[in-house]
Amino acid sequence: MKGGDLGWFSPGMMVAEFNDACFQGNKGDYTIVQTQFGVHIILIVDQGKQSRQVRVAYVEKKIEPSTKTYQAVYAKANEFAGKNLTGDAFEKAVTEQKLTKFSEPNIMENARQVGPLEGSREMVRWSFTAELGEVSKAFEFGNRFVIAKLNDRREKGFSTMEQVKDQLTAELRRDKKAAMLMEKMKKGGTTLESIGTAVTQPVQSAASISFASPMLANSGMESFVVGYLMAMKPGQTSAPLKGLNGVYVVQVESFADVKEPADLKEATKQLRSQLQNRSQYESYNALREKAGIVDKRAKFY
Repeated sequence: MKGGDLGWFSPGMMVAEFNDACFQGNKGDYTIVQTQFGVHIILIVDQGKQSRQVRVAYVEKKIEPSTKTYQAVYAKANEFAGKNLTGDAFEKAVTEQKLTKFSEPNIMENARQVGPLEGSREMVRWSFTAELGEVSKAFEFGNRFVIAKLNDRREKGFSTMEQVKDQLTAELRRDKKAAMLMEKMKKGGTTLESIGTAVTQPVQSAASISFASPMLANSGMESFVVGYLMAMKPGQTSAPLKGLNGVYVVQVESFADVKEPADLKEATKQLRSQLQNRSQYESYNALREKAGIVDKRAKFY
C-alpha cells in the first residue's frame, strides 16, 4: 500500500463492511466505513468491468433407508443364508435371483477387511474357521448385507495343481503368444520400422534408461530388457526379447557419459542410514524366527 492506495483487489479479499462499500458504490464515491480495524474513509478511484455473480442456497437432506426398508432387506438376507446352506444351493440361488457375486482370492489370516468391504474383519475370521463350501450368515458391512461362501483354502506348503491351474494357464498362454510374436519379428526384416510393420506396432523411443531403475516407458518394469540394453553397443539392434509385459526388439542410440560425484560423503551417509534401518528390521525378524514365535492374534482380534 502506498499513501493509502490499495491498488486493485477482488471481491472477498477485504472484511465484509469494507468490501461492500467498495463494490456496491460507484466510481468517485466517498464513503466512511467502520470495521474491526478502525474507521476508514474510502474513495473509489476506479472499478473494473463488472462480472455476473450468483449466490446459491441449498438444503441438504440425508437419504437413508427407513426402518421398514432396513428390516425387509435384513430379513431377505437372512432368508437367503438360511435356505442356501450348501455351496451348490448358494450358486443356484445366486443365478436364479440374478444376484451380484464377487470373488476375493488369497485372503490372509491377519487381513483387516475383504476387498472393498470396510470393517469386514469378522468375515476374515469366519473364513478361517469355516469348512470348504460352507455358507456364512448375513454380515452387515456399511450399507450392505453380505453372504459369503468359502471356495478354497490353501494350507501351508506347496499348492495343489488345481489351485495354480488358472495361473499356470495364463503363464503358458503368455509364453505361447510371446513365441508367436518373436517369430513374426524375426521374419519382419532387420530395421525397427519393418519389424514394427510386421507386428502392427509403432516404433517408440525411451530416454534416460538406467540400470538402477529398469523401467521402460509405457511398459513398466523390464529388468531383463534393460539389462540386455546395457550390454549392447550404440547402433546395435537386438534379437526379439521376451520381457515381463511384452516382446521387444531394441536398439541403442547412445549412452550418456555419467561422471562420479566429486563428494561421495552425502551418498554414503544416505546409504548407511538405509542399511541401519534395514538391519533393525532384519534383526527383529531373525530373532522372532529363531524364537519360534507363532502369531495367534488373528484368533482374538
